[in-house]
Amino acid sequence: MEFHLEYLNIGYLMATKSLEFIEMLFASISEDSSIPQEIKPYLIGLRSPVIKVSSDKRFFSDQSHPARITLLLLTKICSANSSLRELSINISKITDNLIHEDEVTVGHFIIANRELLKLINDADKNDAINCYENNEKNKIVKIERDKFKQQIITELQTIISNNSIPILAHELTLKIWPQFMYKKCSQHGMKSDSWVKGTEYFSKIIEYLQPIESIDKWLEINGIREEFVVSINNLLCESDIDNKRITINTDALNRAIDVNLNTFRDENRSLFNRKEADASCNEVEGILSELPEYVKVGEWFDLYTSENAAANRLKLSLIIKEQGQLVFVDHRGIKGMVKNIDAFTEELSRYLSKPVNSSRPKFVDTWNELIEKIPKFKR
Repeated sequence: MEFHLEYLNIGYLMATKSLEFIEMLFASISEDSSIPQEIKPYLIGLRSPVIKVSSDKRFFSDQSHPARITLLLLTKICSANSSLRELSINISKITDNLIHEDEVTVGHFIIANRELLKLINDADKNDAINCYENNEKNKIVKIERDKFKQQIITELQTIISNNSIPILAHELTLKIWPQFMYKKCSQHGMKSDSWVKGTEYFSKIIEYLQPIESIDKWLEINGIREEFVVSINNLLCESDIDNKRITINTDALNRAIDVNLNTFRDENRSLFNRKEADASCNEVEGILSELPEYVKVGEWFDLYTSENAAANRLKLSLIIKEQGQLVFVDHRGIKGMVKNIDAFTEELSRYLSKPVNSSRPKFVDTWNELIEKIPKFKR
């Protein structure tokens, strides 16, 4: 015997009013040829009691609702080890109590179910009981699952707190990440490595999406942004979430962070110009510090030109720090050569260029050496 109780679900009721649906349900019972004529009147007679308890929302969402179990048991009655005529007399006594009760409650259906269970054989009775028990177990599992989902949502909401999330990152942070956390942590709980790693990355995502308040923070995010987004993409790919969806949303995250960086830079151009100027000065100072002490304005140098050409003797006339350049002139003050500081330092270290004085002995040193060579006479 088939009785289409599967139509009792929220999805169908979203398109159909409750009362209209119940009317359709009992109309289908009256037209169902698989239901014995001896039993059918008692099923149809339950129309009014069912309507009275249908205000209980669980009737449509919970398969173990007592009124639904009553309908299920009545569909099993025909397989009992008794004649349908004798059986119908006993059923009528049970259903009459529901039909003639002015204030029908769920409790009345529970009592009716106990009596109906006495009328069917053990096999069908076990089926009905198992159906009820399985529904109860599924209900408990669902409760635990919903509880865990709520824990995840609460934890992620705590991380978000009063922070703002740009539209580009809505799906990633509000849909994909909770789904990812649930899939990864449902088996191992909220103290697992997956949970710790997932919350740490989520905290960073939210942090990098907030308005930047300092240039140091800008430099931190700008330096790690690309590597960070790749890590997020790789982490999500370990789950069963569609890869195309992951790519779309990690690209969106990258754009959201980029917008954040550009907004701060546009609003603080003078700060960036000063920072870049300071960095340039520091770089030049670093290069200047590498020059030997004898490299001073006014000193003459034999400057390297090429391997096949003689050195060009010129005087250091000017050190341009901002450009990191050295300007050399001849004896008339005419500019003869310009060298980069780092290139000139390299030439000096390889003795390609060298100061003029280094090839000429100083007079004092020569005189001292001469004195040392004069024989000492005994008096």
